[in-house]
Order: sequence, then C-alpha cells, then structure tokens
Amino acid sequence: MHRTAQKQNRCSKTKFLTSTLLCFFAFFFSTSGYASVVEAIELTTENPVSTVGGRWVYFINEYELSPEQIIASKDDLSWQLEERNNASYSYDDREYWFHFRLYHEQRIEHDFVFHIAYPLLDEIDLYLVKGDEIKESFHTGDSFVFAERPIRHQNFIFPVSIDDEILDVFIRVKTTSTVQVPLTIWPQKTFWQKDKVYTYMDGLFFGAIVVMMLYNFFVYLSVKDRGYLYYVLYMLAMVSVQSANRGLGYQYLWPNSPFIQANAIVPTLAAVVMFASLFFISLLDLKNISRKSYNFFRAGVVATVVCMFAPIFITYAHALAITALVSIVVTVGGSLIAFNLWRKGNRLAGYYIAGWSAVIFAFIIYLASVFDLIPRNIFIEYATMIGAVAEVIIFSFALADRINLEKKIRLQTQASLLETQQEINKKLDIRVKQRTQELEVANAKLHEMSFSDGLTGVKNRRYFNERVQEEYKRAYREQSHLALLMIDIDYFKPINDTYGHQVGDDCLIAVARALKETVKRPGDAISRYGGEEFTILLPGTDMEGANCVAEKVRKAIENLNFVTTDQQKISLTISAGVVSFIPKIRDAVENFIKVADKQLYIAKKDGRNCVRSSDVEGE
Repeated sequence: MHRTAQKQNRCSKTKFLTSTLLCFFAFFFSTSGYASVVEAIELTTENPVSTVGGRWVYFINEYELSPEQIIASKDDLSWQLEERNNASYSYDDREYWFHFRLYHEQRIEHDFVFHIAYPLLDEIDLYLVKGDEIKESFHTGDSFVFAERPIRHQNFIFPVSIDDEILDVFIRVKTTSTVQVPLTIWPQKTFWQKDKVYTYMDGLFFGAIVVMMLYNFFVYLSVKDRGYLYYVLYMLAMVSVQSANRGLGYQYLWPNSPFIQANAIVPTLAAVVMFASLFFISLLDLKNISRKSYNFFRAGVVATVVCMFAPIFITYAHALAITALVSIVVTVGGSLIAFNLWRKGNRLAGYYIAGWSAVIFAFIIYLASVFDLIPRNIFIEYATMIGAVAEVIIFSFALADRINLEKKIRLQTQASLLETQQEINKKLDIRVKQRTQELEVANAKLHEMSFSDGLTGVKNRRYFNERVQEEYKRAYREQSHLALLMIDIDYFKPINDTYGHQVGDDCLIAVARALKETVKRPGDAISRYGGEEFTILLPGTDMEGANCVAEKVRKAIENLNFVTTDQQKISLTISAGVVSFIPKIRDAVENFIKVADKQLYIAKKDGRNCVRSSDVEGE
C-alpha cells in the first residue's frame, strides 16, 4: 500500500508539472490576442435580453488544466472567438471552457440570470471572477440530482448580481451528448415573466397529447383494434422523449435519478420509431398488401429494440448516434414506401407522409435555429413540439379515415353479397331480412346498453348529456319550464373507506332503486352523473313541482333501511340542488347544469340532507 501511495503521489506531481509547463509555454508562445477579443458586455435593466454572440471565446481543455490554472492564465491560453449565441459542437466528450466579461451601466448591483436553454449537459460549472479572485461558483448538470441546481428549473439557471465593475465569467462544460450552450442573459424579473409563457406552452403541448392519448386508449378498450394501442404507445413515447429532451422529466418525474436522465433519450427515441412502425404496419395492413414493406418495418422494430439496450454495452454517444441513424433509415425508408403506396392509390399512406413531413420540417427549423441560421423565438423553440402535435393530429385523422374506409368496404361487400344472394335464390331474401331484423334488435339493445349505467341500472352520463341538450332546446323552443335535480349521496367516501367498495356499490344500487320508485313519470330521466352523483331531468316542471319531487326523493333516501350483508345498518342521506326556469338563452345548457350544481354545493355547505333551489337563469 505504501508503494501504491508513492506511485500515486509521483503521478499527481507529474500531472501538476505537466499542466504548469503547458501554462508556461502558453504564456510565451500564445498568439490569440485574447485581451482584444473579449469585449466586455454592457448590461442594462431596460434591455429584455442580452446575447453573447461575437463577444465570448472558448477553449478546449485537452491538457487537463484545473479551473484555477485556466482562470489564472486566461490571458495566455489559445481562446477562439465564438460568433454564435448558441455554441454547438456536436458530439464531443472533451472539456470546453467559455469566457466572457460583463458590467452594468450603474454602480449599484442588479439581479440577472444566465439561462442555458439546453438541459442535457452532464457537467456545467460557472465561475464569477473579479480581478484574479473567484467570487462565486456553481456546479451542476444532469449528472447531479435535480435538487442540487442553484435554481430548480428544467434548464440551467444561474442567479448573478452585477454592478459597474468588470465581471469575468467562466463556464466549464463536459458532456457525452452534443455540446450546446445556448446562453442568454436576462434581468431576473423579466426572465420569470417570460418563463411563464414557456410553462403555458409546455402545458398546452403535453395536455393536448395526453388528452388525445387517453381518448384513443379508451377507444382501443372499446374496439380492441391494435392500431389504436400502437398509436397510444407512440404518443406515450413521444411525450417521454420530449419530457427528457426538455428537462421536464428530470424536473418532475425522476429528479433523484441522474442515471435515468443521462440515458432516457436513447430508449424513448427508439420507442417512438418502434411504435410508429408498428402503427404504420397496422394502419395499412402491410402484412397482407406488401410483404416487403412489412419485413422492412419489422426489421426496423427489431433494430429499435436493440437500440433501447445499446447504452448498456456501448457509450451513450455511440448509442445515440446509432439510434439516430436507425431512426433516419426507418423514417426515410418508410416515407418512400408510403409514397409508393400512395401513388398506387392508397390514401392512408398519404397521412403517414404528411405526419412525418410535419415532424421533419419542424426538426429542420429547430436545427436551423441551433446553428443560428434563423433567429430564435418561442415558435422556433417549440418547433419540434408543434410538429409532434401536428403529426399526432394527422395520425388521428388517418385512424378515423381507415374506419370510414373499412365501413364503406363492408357496406359495399354486404350490398354485393345481398345482390348475389337475391340472384341465386330468392328464398334467401327472407332469411337475410330476418337476420337484418335480428341485427337491428341487437344494435338497439347495444344502443340501450351504451346509455345505461352497468352498476345501478339507471341511465348514464352519456345519456344525460344528450337528453339535457334535447330537452333544453325543446323547452327554449316551446317556452316551457325545464327542471334539473343534481343529487349527491352524503358522506359516501367514508362509507366506502369504512365498509369497502362492495358496500359502496350496494348503496349506489339502493339509492338508484329508490329514485326509480319515487320518480315514475314517463318523461322524467334519472341518470348516474358520476361516482355518487345522480341527476333527475324533469321536462315541463316548474320550481314548485321540482322542489316537491326533490323533497320526496330526499325523504325516500332518508327512510331507506339499508343493511349490509353482515347486518350493519347504514343511514343514507342526500343533498340536492334544484334549478327550474323557462330558458331565455338558446345555447346555455352548461349554465343550466352549473346553476343546479351550485345549489348542490350550497346544500352541502348548509349541512347536507337538504334541498336548495334557484330559478335564476343567469345565476
């Protein structure tokens, strides 16, 4: 152990001497003209944002100089002028140093922030130097846990106070991803005002994708079509890769796992291409219409699966490069296949071309901004996200169009078969009609089932939404009264928590049965609105009649003798909000429901087990 320590000590001394000699030679032989290159940037509080393009320099630390050595010998190193605001150097695991100088027009200190809008840097250190003294330093990056950032933000934000003295700023960057340093300097208040807009944009994008994802997932559960499942998984992968790429995943989903943040892009990007390929196979039924195309996409799926696990065996940079190459090959090859199919008359292939074209066009715009070919603004920065939303919408149209095409083909086939059957044997016509009638009855039953709540047997929310629209328009047209009771079971959650969900379900069934026994007029409609809420729609009923019905219902529930299977008695009560008026505004159903809901809230607030009502339309 003593020999090992001696050896390590000699290595440390050798390394120190080497670095010192390099600084010595740099001092005598450097011709960088450093002092004339670094022009101090004047900051003003009136300026919304300041950029550093053409006024900062960079240096690649290939000699393993320490930060203290670099700062001490800053005037003697071979710095190179960086003309761009967004310094971008592709994949490079070497250590980059950037330097620029700042001062404020006024002597008092003003608060600014340095904003580096690229969240995928592994290590980023910032040193604030006055004279030869390091006044303040920050050490962060996505190799640190998220909580260690100076300001908890999806990008890298550094708070800095600046006065009229020259402030030398040094930034050290080392990463396995692309080296990008899109730096801007903002007055602190202005930055946070601007950041709100970006937060709203993020919410708008992710909200739109999640809503469409949930909608199509429920469609999949209904129709069991794999195309919808692949589409949902594709959107999930799209959300994941955008979350990782924009730093939102690290901020909200895995803030304590630098490992996930460092490796999230490769598997999520591969998943996007994989599920897009599976979706395209399903959308166009490639297995049956083009075996070669099918095999191409299957090979792409296998390649993307391999890419997902590539970071385990090779470096992240190589894994990302391979994944990007596979993505390009699959995307370009798929577009060519889609174009060929579209040229042959397959209009669904046109949706694939349009969707990927939107993404590619958006990506080209984003790359142009990265290399300062076009000025950056909020739409440019969100180009890839806008392209992704456009692609998702286009693919949704593709699924809808496929359903219409299948329906059209099915109807044409049915008509052809019917005509053939009529020509072969007229007797079959009777059997066809019988079968058609049976199907109509079955469809009617299915239609009825789609409007019924499976647990309580009353109508469901979907039925209520259609019926209330219909009755409201009729009441407006005929200028007649329309009443609505919004009912909620009191203290239902404690019942669920105490006795279990089965007893809770039995309570809902008992309440629904009591409602049906109390409200028997043919035109009245009882619906389960959701959870423990029910509605009763009373066409042609004024406020007096509606309150009367509500009170009868309340007493009926209060008098229920509900006993559980283990003979425990539970007292059930309800609160009800009532609204009744003659509609004066044609399209104000939502307000109609809102008034009833507000009265329900008042009933709850007034102690529950009571009825509150209103006949004010604009309340």
